[in-house]
Amino acid sequence: MGLECPGRHCDLQPTLGGNAWLRLEDLTQELKTWEKLVHPDDLPDVLKKLEQHLQGYTSFYSAEYRLKMKIGEWLWILDSGSVLERDAEGKAVRVVGIHLDIDDRKRAENLVQEQQVMLEGILHSIPQAVFWKDRESRYLVC
Repeated sequence: MGLECPGRHCDLQPTLGGNAWLRLEDLTQELKTWEKLVHPDDLPDVLKKLEQHLQGYTSFYSAEYRLKMKIGEWLWILDSGSVLERDAEGKAVRVVGIHLDIDDRKRAENLVQEQQVMLEGILHSIPQAVFWKDRESRYLVC
C-alpha cells in the first residue's frame, strides 16, 4: 500500500490487491481514520514510532499492534514501511508499506506466556525442591 502525505493528510493507495480483513474503500483518506482503528493501548507507541520515522530519525518504520477489523474484532498486524520521497524541507511526501497478519503468532506467544506463568506458579507452590536438567546434565530450573 502506498501513502501520499501532503501535510498530515495521507491518501491510502492500494497497489497490491486487497485484503480480506479490511477494505480500503471503507476508509476515508485521512490518517485519523487509521488512528481510530488502532487499539487504544497500542496507539501511543505506534504513533511515536511512525512520527520518528516520518521526521527522519529512523530509516525504517515497523510496529506490531492490534487493528480493528470490519466485524469489530481486533487483529494483530505487523505494519512496516519507509519514506520513499521527501520534500525540500525533509518532510515525508511519499511512503510505502505493508500490513502483515501476525494474529496467529501473537496468540501463540500469549498462550506460551500464560502457560509459563501457570507452570511457575505450580512449581513455586510445591513444598519440595524441583529441578530439571538438559541432556548435558546442566541445571535449567531449580
